[in-house]
Amino acid sequence: WTVTSGSATVANTAAASTTASVTASATVQANFTIVIPTIVRSASEVSVPEGGTATFQVKLSSPPASSTVVTVSRTAGDSDVTVTGGSSLTFTTANWGTYQTVTLSAAQDADAANGAATVTCSASGLTSVNVAATEADDETTLTVTAGAGGTVSPSGATVVTKGAATGITATPSAGYVFANWTVTGGSATIANAAAASTTAAITAPAT
Repeated sequence: WTVTSGSATVANTAAASTTASVTASATVQANFTIVIPTIVRSASEVSVPEGGTATFQVKLSSPPASSTVVTVSRTAGDSDVTVTGGSSLTFTTANWGTYQTVTLSAAQDADAANGAATVTCSASGLTSVNVAATEADDETTLTVTAGAGGTVSPSGATVVTKGAATGITATPSAGYVFANWTVTGGSATIANAAAASTTAAITAPAT
């Protein structure tokens, strides 16, 4: 509240409902401030499993003056990450405070890298907010090497599915016999370390 003419005592100028005392003619003006909603997201970071989906939610901080459409899209980073649900969210004076769901998907790929992407929530007249999406890759790298006296298959670094049994085979050269498999880096579960043809399972890079 402000006194625009004369003299008045306003009990609480910041309260919408208050009292004013005057001893002569006076004018008291009610002032209003426009409220601009902000976009609220339930998480600033989301992990999306490769070949799967993950979700987060979006709402507004206060009622909009009119229906407001929040657009959600990947704006940077790994193109394997896409918005597959909730790319257009409409908020009104009735549902502004209710979370609406956004679904992210991560496409299956052939590498072992955890991709990263920026997902942006934007609306006309409002400040955009970002969500950092990380693709949780389900593959890793198994490196198979041969000591002196033989060869292995596969040889070198191979991208494999985490936790899956990958076949490995050792072939001794003339004058040698196969002895055993050893893990020289990282952690691996070898089904039968004494068998020339066996399987190895890993969840992180290993040799």
